[in-house]
Amino acid sequence: MTLRWTETNGLCTAFDEMTVTFYENPLQTDVDAGSDMELYHKFSEYLSAKEPAFGQGQWSVISGNGSVVNANDAQSLVENLTFGTTTLRWSITNGNCPTVSDDITIVVKGLKHPTGFSPNGDGKNDTFTIMGASSIQNNELIVFNQAGEVVYKTRDFDEWDGNDLNNKPVPDGYYYFIFQGD
Repeated sequence: MTLRWTETNGLCTAFDEMTVTFYENPLQTDVDAGSDMELYHKFSEYLSAKEPAFGQGQWSVISGNGSVVNANDAQSLVENLTFGTTTLRWSITNGNCPTVSDDITIVVKGLKHPTGFSPNGDGKNDTFTIMGASSIQNNELIVFNQAGEVVYKTRDFDEWDGNDLNNKPVPDGYYYFIFQGD
């Protein structure tokens, strides 16, 4: 809003203008940094904060390791994460109003695999997956039976459905695996 003050003295007139800005006060309910995350052998991820209705949002690293590529982008990439916990803060400022913020944690863990699975088609534990495997380049999974024979082998592993090299179900039993990659 612009205000004008005018002085008139006979034929002489003078004025001055002043701009007044009213800022909307962001509320704590207006800020949402997104959900906490667990990553498995993955060291970068896109963030998912709520865009501010007004004002400016900004990411900052509170603890741990990581760097936000574009600190003012609610969906920025955070990279250079390391194993362990990183805490990020999404803060919203608007003029001279108080800053509001929300924190998220990102926990980077190593690879995780189940100790068993049951590929019986019931929709529960039907596949063997290694969480984080997709982040390992040139990966390979080799599965052995108790006699040490290779029953399954694949590169660029995603999941195993319990079928052998001939696409036939392996019998119930104990199996061992080697997972490797770059």
